[in-house]
Amino acid sequence: MNYFSRQRWSQKLTSIILAVRPWSFSASITSTLLGLCLVWKENKSIDIIQAIFTIATVLFIHGAGNLVNTYYDFINGFDTKDSDDKTLVDKLLSPNDLVACITEFYVMRIVCFIAIYLRSGEDTVPLIALFLCGVLSSFIYTGGIGLKYMALGDILIFLTFGALTTVFAYLIQTGEISLGIIAYALPLALNTEAILHGNNTRDLESDKSSGAVTLAILLGKQYACVLYCLLLIGPYVVLCILALNSSWTLLFPFVTAPLAVHFSSLCLHGDMIMIPQKTAQLNLLFGLLYLTGLIIS
Repeated sequence: MNYFSRQRWSQKLTSIILAVRPWSFSASITSTLLGLCLVWKENKSIDIIQAIFTIATVLFIHGAGNLVNTYYDFINGFDTKDSDDKTLVDKLLSPNDLVACITEFYVMRIVCFIAIYLRSGEDTVPLIALFLCGVLSSFIYTGGIGLKYMALGDILIFLTFGALTTVFAYLIQTGEISLGIIAYALPLALNTEAILHGNNTRDLESDKSSGAVTLAILLGKQYACVLYCLLLIGPYVVLCILALNSSWTLLFPFVTAPLAVHFSSLCLHGDMIMIPQKTAQLNLLFGLLYLTGLIIS
């Protein structure tokens, strides 16, 4: 392979990584680890192999969803030169390249799930059902019926990175579905929704001019920013309630409260350029401190 071929492949790989948006993986990683931590708290042990395959499956589902989002935002005319994701707009990748990547991610998540399935117990129906729900949610956000364009994407993301992912990780380890763990998933779900809503608030004008209908558009810029602030504050309120019924160590994430206040101020003052990425960083730090506090409690 000559120099120019290597350079072209390097540029294509970089473009694929940008389209996958690994900075957003904090949402899926922390919610998956939460399920594993809750299992550890109960049983003092987890199946490491299953845990690895679980994390891989969730990441491939999340990555595929991001690629599908890039593809359909472009196909439906929502991505422009002013958009944050210019992968297809600037022709860094072709639509066919992206379809090939999406297919590969689909294949890899199926392979990982098969490995999980083969190591699981007898009752695998709930496991398959949750996996299919995850696969479906990664597609219909912008593909198919396109919930994002009907102001329903926020609900989908909240449920997926709240209850679904955490319950999925818990189910794989225990063979049981416990609705009681959803309360523990709520802080991370609100934090993850803040990432999405911050992104949609930043892109409000461009999405509106393209004909999309998001929750941010329905609320308008001012109230969309207020909701963003509430989504950042909400997790700390939930932590206080959980701590009253568990341990003060669940309050570890309060270390990140100044960041939440700072990002809220940025949004209210219209400094939105890096809000999604910054919120994802907050989500990761918040999540790691939360998981640490949970394990110690």
